[in-house]
Amino acid sequence: MLNTTQLKRLNSSLKIVIALVCLWFLYNEFFVKSELSKMWGQFTQIEFSSAKYFLLLLASLLVFVNWGLEASKWQLLIGAIEKMTWFNAFKAVISGISISIFTPNRVGEFAARIFYLKRNHRIKGILISIIGSVSQLCVTMIVGSFCFSAFLIQHQQFNSIERALVAIVPFILSIVMILVYYNMDLLRSLLLKVKNGPQTRVYLNVFTLFNALQLTKVLALSAIRFVVFSLQYYLIFLIFDIQITLGTSFLLSSSIFFVLAIIPSIALAELGIRGAAAIYFLKYYAANDLSVLASSYALWCINLALPALLGLLFLPQLNFFKK
Repeated sequence: MLNTTQLKRLNSSLKIVIALVCLWFLYNEFFVKSELSKMWGQFTQIEFSSAKYFLLLLASLLVFVNWGLEASKWQLLIGAIEKMTWFNAFKAVISGISISIFTPNRVGEFAARIFYLKRNHRIKGILISIIGSVSQLCVTMIVGSFCFSAFLIQHQQFNSIERALVAIVPFILSIVMILVYYNMDLLRSLLLKVKNGPQTRVYLNVFTLFNALQLTKVLALSAIRFVVFSLQYYLIFLIFDIQITLGTSFLLSSSIFFVLAIIPSIALAELGIRGAAAIYFLKYYAANDLSVLASSYALWCINLALPALLGLLFLPQLNFFKK
């Protein structure tokens, strides 16, 4: 058993390692890899007017709305077992970005949050975070599938049967996602079949803590976040002179989010996948692939890279190991 001094040293060492790995990852993305250098080259070619400066400022400020909404979701969900202020929820979310940016499928985003909880609530916190993830996935899959279907019908050649299948899939997917989300207790039943014991039941009971109204509030916050994502994409499109309407931008960005959601990826490959997805959907609307890539990477920088750096300021408050 480690004493208090040893635990403090272990906590400090782990925080230093996380900070260094995060900084290394960002340095590698910004200064070593060619993708962001292309974005920067495209960015320097933009003739900035006061309107574009305003658009860039607005897109950047919306990152706080984006993660502020996520903090509200976390505060609402975790309030079922432990009261937390909105600011502490925000710190937990932002700290998670610093860890998630270099972890597979950004699992660190939720792993960091539990270290703001009391020790006896951490396992429950992990399980509760699943509900928040499913709510965001639910919105992405439902809205994204309809937009993706509309995109395919508009730009691909289908016979009448294929067209009908493409059109009906989003409805089926939406029903499945809604049923899964509002019946999270089914997950509890499935997990109990794997391991059934008194302690396991105590932890898995968190899936029964939320009624339909609470789940709907969480889903609504996820939907607003999705709108914020889409609006940021539209603003970035305008900055890089990709002239499309707000409606077309929403259809395209929703389709991109949908594809990114169904393709498993690790953080190290995420930028490449984002760029490829953006080019696929925008090739019908933008002649310059570099502008498309730059817009996708710019959104990544605003929504993930900058918050990851901010999260390092809150990293010292994390307490990984407690006596």
